[in-house]
Order: sequence, then structure tokens, then C-alpha cells
Amino acid sequence: MPGEWPSLPFNLVAVAGAENPLPEPVHLVKLDTDNAVWVGEQDAVITLKAVPGFKLEVKAGSVTFPDGKKAGKLSVTPVNADKVPMPPPNGMQPQFIVTIQPAGARFDPPARITLPNVDGRKPGAQVEMYSFDHDLEEFVAVGLGTVSADGRVIESNPGARRRRHKSRLVLRQPAGRRRVRRWLPGLHGLRRVLQRLRAARQRPTIGFAQYRWGLQEAGLL
Repeated sequence: MPGEWPSLPFNLVAVAGAENPLPEPVHLVKLDTDNAVWVGEQDAVITLKAVPGFKLEVKAGSVTFPDGKKAGKLSVTPVNADKVPMPPPNGMQPQFIVTIQPAGARFDPPARITLPNVDGRKPGAQVEMYSFDHDLEEFVAVGLGTVSADGRVIESNPGARRRRHKSRLVLRQPAGRRRVRRWLPGLHGLRRVLQRLRAARQRPTIGFAQYRWGLQEAGLL
């Protein structure tokens, strides 16, 4: 199938001498490379025809790609909320998610992002922005955005920590001052593995391995 898809690494628990099924399918989204924009040499703005209100603003000389280059193509692709490869944090059910590729691109100063207010937040509301960190294997907060006066979009606040792109962005509205719990990857899968082993009365050898999914191993959005 023609097209370009991202590469997603996952750390999994592997049990010697036993089947190690995945807890759920791994879905990959076909990247919208046809509408990728060249960034780095001059100010650039990326928009999405299918998503009115979305805008990613990249200042000239602000981007550094994973290979160290200061200019190249940057793409933005919407992701179906029910087929995100990694679970959103704290039971969130975000309605708007995008992937910005290539993952690992750095922005200094941070790229400013404007998102459609799909959840109908009130004008002036502060909304937390989350991005998936592949090094930590969890979603992390990258800053706040403010709902515009007309309620149509959410604009990232000055100083929002979008210096390093972490592949995916989701939204939620803060509920007062409370501590955000860290998501522990693979916990549900590990529990299922241990339950099977106890039932079989085996004493397993458990190891950790990293797998990378490409087009042939994963379902497509």
C-alpha cells in the first residue's frame, strides 16, 4: 500500500516459554505527507484543510530535526481518538489528537499551536496540552492554552513547553490544583501475564524487550 507511516517503539514484558499476546492491536495512521510544509529557512504556518482552526506556527531557524538539520519537511496528521496507539493519561477521552512528524523535532523558541475547541470550552478557559514522550513512554503536560474570545479555538499560551515535539497532542481542562498521576506503561499487560502464569503454576523467566511496529505488523487507521 503506498504511503508513509510512523514507526512506534514499545517496551513489552516477555515471558520465556509462553505465548505473549498484545493486550490490544497496534494501530498506525497514514501520514499526510502530501501536505507537509518546508520549515526552517523562513517563518512557516501549517494548517489542516479538514480541521478548520488548526494552525502550527514555526519561526525561521527555530527547528532542529532528529538528524541535526535545521530545515526540512514537517507534517501534521489527525489521529482517530479511538485508535491512538498509546492510552491517554488519567482516563482521558480527548476528542482531538494529531501527530506531528518527524517525532523528535525540537523547536526553540517553541512552536505556537492553535487547536479547534472541539469540546466547547468556555471563552477564556485554560486547557492543558499533553504530548506523548517516547523516552518516558507516557503523556506529559507541555503547557496551557487559552480558549479564544469567540470560543472557536484554543491558542497555546506564551512559554508553553513545545520545545520538543513528542509525536502526539491531546487536550484536557484542568480541574483545580491536583497532582497528575504518571501512567505506568504495560501494567495491565503485566497483570494478565502473571495471572496466566499463576494458573499454570509455572515459575517463569521474565524479560523486557523493545519492539518496533511498522506497516506490515500493525492495523491501519
